Amino acid sequence: MNSFQEWFLKVYNVDIMPFASEIIVRVSSGEEALPCPLCPEFKLDNFEEACAHLLQVHKLKCLHVGQETEPADKGPWQNTVAVFGK
Repeated sequence: MNSFQEWFLKVYNVDIMPFASEIIVRVSSGEEALPCPLCPEFKLDNFEEACAHLLQVHKLKCLHVGQETEPADKGPWQNTVAVFGK
């Protein structure tokens, strides 16, 4: 695992799935502002803007859009999740 993959795993709590030469980026509607793993000066603080940034600036493809459930104090919380790659 290289330093970028270690940083990504630490910040996003997911591994960049290193199959072939693909880059996998996950964004969630329920996360706080995180730096873009491909250009850290851009903050992924808005789900729609983050998706547009990854599509338009980095020319990534949207591989999956779905929901995930997280535990919360007042019951489960639903987040929209998108996964991008080349």
